Amino acid sequence: MSAAINYQWLFRRAPIMATSIGEDGCYLDVNDVFTGRLGYRREEFIGERPARFVTKDSAERIDKEFRPVLRRTGKLENKPVAFVAKNGEVINCLTNSVHENDPDGTAVRTISMYTEVTVQARADMKYRQLYRSYTGDAAYSRCVRFHCHRDGSLAEEDGLRPRRSGRPFDHGFFY
Repeated sequence: MSAAINYQWLFRRAPIMATSIGEDGCYLDVNDVFTGRLGYRREEFIGERPARFVTKDSAERIDKEFRPVLRRTGKLENKPVAFVAKNGEVINCLTNSVHENDPDGTAVRTISMYTEVTVQARADMKYRQLYRSYTGDAAYSRCVRFHCHRDGSLAEEDGLRPRRSGRPFDHGFFY
């Protein structure tokens, strides 16, 4: 199996929405998650410009803001794009893109990955709910140190000292 076939297999089956856009600004390839989420067949994307599948505001932003930044810096990080699915649903995403050049420095394609904003928001909300269920506190942090009492109760540590003292406990981390 050649490297190109391995690359295409990996690209098409990646667990995140992904596209490959040629230097002419048209889709070269799209992956299975992208086609599944937007409701189009792969063939409907190939050779078309992204403007056909995004909102008017996103199309303008791509042309006037994102494309110049991508050409100048070679990448985009967490830029908002709103796709319009075949059924009319607007799907808000953040894109991370890299501009790929051949060994001579000639632009070849742009590879873009998209994270649906609503998916990220749901994951963040679930994290906050889980944290609050353990601490009863609305504030949260990405890494919180807890200790577990032998009776199974959890308590957050305050610095190096646990908030509840006087009982034996095991230390643990919660991410």
